[in-house]
Amino acid sequence: LTKKPKHGFSFPIKDWYEIQGKKYFKSKEINQIQFMNYLQQKEDLSFLGSKQNLNNNQLRTAWSIFVILQWLNKYEIT
Repeated sequence: LTKKPKHGFSFPIKDWYEIQGKKYFKSKEINQIQFMNYLQQKEDLSFLGSKQNLNNNQLRTAWSIFVILQWLNKYEIT
């Protein structure tokens, strides 16, 4: 064990998106947040909540947006 090279921990983003992410991004609540409105003006986020398989960049984007929205919700920032 001590002779093995160091390696990082990766979060199973794809599993999270398939189980929980699609439902979250389809919810009406997310469309009411100014942050999402701003992002949708800057980026094509049509892949959020869709049934298609996402590539790694889209999965990372979905996870990042999810984390930011959770923070906004926690601190009741609208």
